[in-house]
Amino acid sequence: MREDVLLRKLLADGEGTGEERRFQLLNGCLRLLRNANTVSKAEAVKALRLMDSLELSMRKQREIAEMTKRQTREYEKMAERVDKEIAISREKMAQAKADLAAARLVRKNRKEYALLVGMIEDLPSRAETTRKLEDMQEELVHQQERQQQLEARLSERRNHLHALNIILANFQKLLADEDNELSNDAPNELGEKKEEGDDDDHSNKERSSETMDMG
Repeated sequence: MREDVLLRKLLADGEGTGEERRFQLLNGCLRLLRNANTVSKAEAVKALRLMDSLELSMRKQREIAEMTKRQTREYEKMAERVDKEIAISREKMAQAKADLAAARLVRKNRKEYALLVGMIEDLPSRAETTRKLEDMQEELVHQQERQQQLEARLSERRNHLHALNIILANFQKLLADEDNELSNDAPNELGEKKEEGDDDDHSNKERSSETMDMG
């Protein structure tokens, strides 16, 4: 039985040409059946088997073609799904990049905020700043009053100095006038002193002559 099956397979496959070999065998059987002298039941059964085999092969090929079409459609649908998933993945990647950029910006802003908070904490409070400002304003008013007092004193001293300069100028003028008067009066005094000396000499001579006369 097994040998018969192998023989049928070899006869059907022939030299490996497949369906063409079967068609050739079927064509030979049909030729024999058309000839009345060579008609036999075995050839008819053989022809029917070949026709059934070819029909089964055609059905298989049709099923294979339909299955191939279905697989092609499935592959196309799968390719569409893959393309959609790729597009979705790209959108997710773009969104992830945007989220990453936003996260970096938030992180940068947080660092700057923390730095500003540290700087603000290092600065004095508003109440302390207001108190220092009031103290500075009071000190400024005090300094302005002191400046006005110093300017008043300086103006008074300038007036005193101006008056002293006037007095010194008048005193120098007075001294110059006295020097001029003294220089003009000096020759007159010398002449008067000389005349007084001559008078004394004359009186002394008279006294000596009188003394001699008395002797």
